[in-house]
Amino acid sequence: MSNQTKRRLRGQGKKNYDIKLSFASVDQAGNEGVAIRGFIPPSEQTIPAHPVNPPAVAPIAIDTTSELLFNYQVVGGVPYEYDIGQFEITAAQYCAFLNAVDSKGENPKQPWTKVKLWNEKNNPLVNHFQGQILYVDHADDGQHYAVADPVWADKPVMMINGFQFAYFINSLVNGEAVGHKQSKRKSPLGFDVDVTDRYYKFSETIDTGSYDLSDSNYAFLARQNVDGLFFPSQDEWIKAAYYAGEETGNGTNYFYFPTVSNEAPIPLFTQEGKSQDLAKGEAADSSFARVNVSDTGEVQTEDLESIVKSNQGYSNYDFGVFWQPWYAPAGQTYGNANVTDVGGSDSPSPWLAYDMGGNVVEYTDTIAGALDIPHLSEDLQQLPVGFRAHGGIANATGYQLWITATGAGDPYGQIIGSAYEYGGARLSFLGDDQSKNRTKNLRLSSRADVITGQKVVTRADSIATFDTHYSKSLGETIALLSEEDAGYVSMPSSFFNVSKKDGGRNYYSMTHDATGTSRIVRGKQRAKDIMKAGGYSDSDKAFRALPPMEGDVQFVGYFNPNTGAYGYSELEADAVGFAELGYISQGPVWSV
Repeated sequence: MSNQTKRRLRGQGKKNYDIKLSFASVDQAGNEGVAIRGFIPPSEQTIPAHPVNPPAVAPIAIDTTSELLFNYQVVGGVPYEYDIGQFEITAAQYCAFLNAVDSKGENPKQPWTKVKLWNEKNNPLVNHFQGQILYVDHADDGQHYAVADPVWADKPVMMINGFQFAYFINSLVNGEAVGHKQSKRKSPLGFDVDVTDRYYKFSETIDTGSYDLSDSNYAFLARQNVDGLFFPSQDEWIKAAYYAGEETGNGTNYFYFPTVSNEAPIPLFTQEGKSQDLAKGEAADSSFARVNVSDTGEVQTEDLESIVKSNQGYSNYDFGVFWQPWYAPAGQTYGNANVTDVGGSDSPSPWLAYDMGGNVVEYTDTIAGALDIPHLSEDLQQLPVGFRAHGGIANATGYQLWITATGAGDPYGQIIGSAYEYGGARLSFLGDDQSKNRTKNLRLSSRADVITGQKVVTRADSIATFDTHYSKSLGETIALLSEEDAGYVSMPSSFFNVSKKDGGRNYYSMTHDATGTSRIVRGKQRAKDIMKAGGYSDSDKAFRALPPMEGDVQFVGYFNPNTGAYGYSELEADAVGFAELGYISQGPVWSV
């Protein structure tokens, strides 16, 4: 029996899934909420808050004069049991959603909301520092989106607005729950928590489901179902983050911070973050500024365990984590801290939900009230309300982690149509599982198998020299785009590097010394012969592709006999442009 036959037989009876989501149960239904005033520092003098007389404590300084932020609220009481997502939605999970619901890569504007599921802020060719998802022009159905680099796969997805997350949720609700697996784990407080891994297939139906996004008269995220997947409500979120179910040492059953502590968690640090903190003279405590995050955003858990103050927990906040992907030009952090892998801080809430303090702020589906405060974010729908968001971010100080960090306006009444770099989400689950309790016969679908930008060939054109530069290195393309005087722009000609087993041939690129343009030829010997003849430099393997006419898309070569320059494109508009510049078509050079 051949290996291929064995693999086929092993695959029989298996069911595909697109995404696994992990949830932790939050019980003690009917718990009492706790009275707070928004953005007042939590203490035994301020919590529980008095309904009439505000405390004689100054609120955190926020750039607004609205008293809505500091209003009296009772939060955290939930009359039913539910599950909270253990982790924030990751870039790989959102990429799988894109490939499932936009299999042809058309990325249309959605009716009414006018948002696209993928935008230029997600694009690493535009947003070199935090663009996590690359669009691939020429790809098979269900493979038009790729995680820009493996370092982003398990990071929380960024640059996604509330509507996009709502479409994500609707797709899951309308899809299929194909299996689940339950286990018990211990809370940091010692009680048992039921943890459930749920496996889903996405549906292309995204405008209705948990939320109705199909009606221009429907402006708010009101839940359409009793059971299923949702954004957490504000009370669900706060209970999962702070509620202990017992006295916490501050006179209430709630902690002040979402790391099972009444003290602020210890900030995570990269080497650069530590250096900046020491330069500002803000890290007198050596343990406080200890490097515990790698230069690719992975938390080094062995370093966390050795810190004496570990009872406080750890969190990615307070400008401690600075790193950038390898392909981003040096120094392009723009002064912004970056995110870490979800769950990396290893400091869960009482109910085993991770990163509820720091990394990215998280949407809820609770309305925040009238938006009468000027905003910097974009409100495409001119909504009359915002939606509460919680959790703090990597790029802000600790006040956002307080249990009191909620108000009726900005900054924690987010405009749901805006795409904010530190905006994220986790889900809640209500009801009973409809799938069978099995995972043995499940396998990850091909469209959800993480494809990364390391396999994508991208193109950059110079408007000065008319160079068409193709490279399998995202870093090489971005380096050209970042050269201020070179005038390079990205072009919609990307494709996947074709593997050898699929017939891919090696194509080499070299620079024409006289014009600064790229010449691309097939085969190492052909490249050597041209280099030996002179007039060219910087020969390098550019990519692998199919020979002419073997693929569906033909990349045509053009030659300018007056200058000796070459150009390459599959676009009809470029054929016209090259002709106007005096280039002569040489026919297809490669195909994909």
